[in-house]
Amino acid sequence: MFKKETRMSFRQILKSLEDGAKGAVAVAVACAVVGFVVGTASLTSLGLTFGSAILDMSGNNVLLALFLTMITSIIVGTGVPTTATYIIVATVSEPVLVKMGLPPLVAHMFVFYYGALADVTPPTALSAYTASAIAKCDPQKGTWQAWRLALVGFLVPYYFAQRPEMMLIVVKASYLQIG
Repeated sequence: MFKKETRMSFRQILKSLEDGAKGAVAVAVACAVVGFVVGTASLTSLGLTFGSAILDMSGNNVLLALFLTMITSIIVGTGVPTTATYIIVATVSEPVLVKMGLPPLVAHMFVFYYGALADVTPPTALSAYTASAIAKCDPQKGTWQAWRLALVGFLVPYYFAQRPEMMLIVVKASYLQIG
């Protein structure tokens, strides 16, 4: 506002408020959908059934349960905002991970981390498409480049699960080790 060349006019301020309101509507709709999904999952016990399926398929193997939770987070996160992904997958998978011996904070962080990585995972990669639009580059190339750069990040949550002290969590001696 102090420099004349960067000062916004009244019309520009109104336009930015309009754009912000349009963006807020998209987030509100996504949150409403998440509310329906979480409500349906709790009323129909779909969340418990799906969580039990992860537990049964993993055969009490923590590493396999983490892998199945990762896949669930990425699939659910396809085209859904990160917060919505976290809410949905935390409702379904997080209780299973805690039941298998992971500290609750580690289980929540694991679910949230992969929900965030779903935003750079093809085919939708919402964050990568947005970044490509800002950078004015080809969205497909931007998406694949973002995914290649994020690949190393797919290992980080497993380190959190293996070594919760990385998250400054004091662990009991009976903590279930992954490897």
